[in-house]
Amino acid sequence: MFDINDSVAFYGKMIQDYDDLVANLDSRQAINCAISAYHLAEWIWGDWLQTDYDTWRKLKIRDKASFLNWVHSAQPWFTVVQDITNGSKHFTASRRPTKASGTYVDGYFEPGVQQMVLEVEIDVGTEKKWIEAVIVLEDVVMFWNDFFREYRPHATLRQPAAGFTSMPPS
Repeated sequence: MFDINDSVAFYGKMIQDYDDLVANLDSRQAINCAISAYHLAEWIWGDWLQTDYDTWRKLKIRDKASFLNWVHSAQPWFTVVQDITNGSKHFTASRRPTKASGTYVDGYFEPGVQQMVLEVEIDVGTEKKWIEAVIVLEDVVMFWNDFFREYRPHATLRQPAAGFTSMPPS
């Protein structure tokens, strides 16, 4: 598509979409990031994985369907990203619930300053909970970063402008 000709370039597009989301938390940016993060699997398959039998053996896959099943099992938020992607292109009452709201932020000099919070509903056991969409999206973006580093180590990958959130060692 235009000058995005392979999965590494599409990965770069996903990183740009992620950067846009981090810089400006709004629904458009979240949807764009989700679409890129979801469709990257298709780009990886079509670009190189469909003929990379060594990686097939490592992942224990045999075709595109088993690769997508592997992604779903390896990345627990991938289903949420898939739901956001599909929900953005089809109007239906059965979309995964999402919400956008303003919240007051501490640390500003002016009282009453709000920051946009985008949330998506998830299942936790038998309960429904809300989680910030940026957390889900960042985790999927980091998954793809790790995937390329593991299975395509020679690829030169664009990195997020602000880096990824790092968790303290446990």
